[in-house]
Amino acid sequence: MTWKTMAGSVRSELDPILLHHGIGPIVFGDCHADVIAALGPNCEERTRPEGDVDLLYPGLGLEFTFWADCSQRLGIIKTLRPSATLLGRKLVGGSEDDIFRFVEVELRAVVTSHDGCIHEDESVQSWIEVDQLDLSFWFDDGRLHFIDWTCAWKVGDTPDWPRKSR
Repeated sequence: MTWKTMAGSVRSELDPILLHHGIGPIVFGDCHADVIAALGPNCEERTRPEGDVDLLYPGLGLEFTFWADCSQRLGIIKTLRPSATLLGRKLVGGSEDDIFRFVEVELRAVVTSHDGCIHEDESVQSWIEVDQLDLSFWFDDGRLHFIDWTCAWKVGDTPDWPRKSR
């Protein structure tokens, strides 16, 4: 199935966040071509100074980072989708207190770090990291703006790429 035939179905299948695995048909360890084949060519590509490459799909509210030191394999997924779910719960737009409770109660995890900064325009950006799940929540002015997550890790900072199920 190509991205054109999936256009109607691909949006809802991109909502569930699959920790340590990916999102929808996209799996950690995929290459650029895999993501473009699944989501189409309507993306922006940016290369970071360290050589990592980001594919941005603004229309889908998704961004993908391919790691230079891992042969440009997919290492980070970021979702800004208001319809994105984690354990069946929509979180984008929620308050920091709501996310803290979600992490502690529903994920049964410990917040590893929580920090923030105030920008020149007086906007406040803060974040919550959950290292045991390789998961971060990013807030603008107290509301969850986006979520990012990575693959699992083996001992020695080696990615533990998930197996493809397709």
